[in-house]
Amino acid sequence: MMMAEKQVICKCGHPSLMRSGKDWCAKCGRPLFYEGRDRGRHRRNTLFVTAALLAGIGMVVYLFMEMIVAHIGG
Repeated sequence: MMMAEKQVICKCGHPSLMRSGKDWCAKCGRPLFYEGRDRGRHRRNTLFVTAALLAGIGMVVYLFMEMIVAHIGG
């Protein structure tokens, strides 16, 4: 959906004209958002995905330790 043009300034100081909900800064590559609430959603989503990946890696390491290393050691 196209919205009215809005100038958004990135944290690096580069101004961008936005016509959609999310765009990327041409200078530093950070995400830019048309509305402030979308920035919060993006941050929560990033934290959730990171936590899920860490939990998955932790579970794989735990299973490896229980099934393989425990039998080799004793």
